[in-house]
Amino acid sequence: SVASLAELERLERIGSAVSGVRGVTSTIRVRPLERLEGTVADEVRRELERHPRFRKFRIEVSVAGSTVTLAGLVDRALDRYEATAAASRVEGVAEVINTIQVAGAADTDPEKIRQQVMSVLRHPFRFNVVRDLEVEVNGSQVTLKGVVTKEPRRRAAERLALSILGVQTVVNEIRLELD
Repeated sequence: SVASLAELERLERIGSAVSGVRGVTSTIRVRPLERLEGTVADEVRRELERHPRFRKFRIEVSVAGSTVTLAGLVDRALDRYEATAAASRVEGVAEVINTIQVAGAADTDPEKIRQQVMSVLRHPFRFNVVRDLEVEVNGSQVTLKGVVTKEPRRRAAERLALSILGVQTVVNEIRLELD
């Protein structure tokens, strides 16, 4: 067992980064802690406040057992993603339910979103590791298609797409092919 959801995810990432590994199945569980739910909620709030970008948002935190629920409004889908990551680092948190909404996601032109995602994923000095890259945009949802050789690159492409203003969700259909 491990102390937090983030620790479990880190171990799964390490396993999936090993050359030749296509996927990881884990039986590891988050170790339950005997702590007051208010204490866990306070720790999650402190973890969020450690990141300057979350100080400008009002994020509600509630706890039931080892499950944390986040609610509020943020500017980018990446902020929503990072809030989940922050909450998952708190010891004893086994699940994070994220109901945070992304502001203004429907106000952006889909073609502009597609061009920005393509630009960031094809940038020769920053990323450029997805072969046969295709980006489809339906409203504020982006679908990524292509091929990478390592699982961490697949996840990084998703995070980069989430950083684009106007993106609400990403469907990551990037395939993993070993060298």
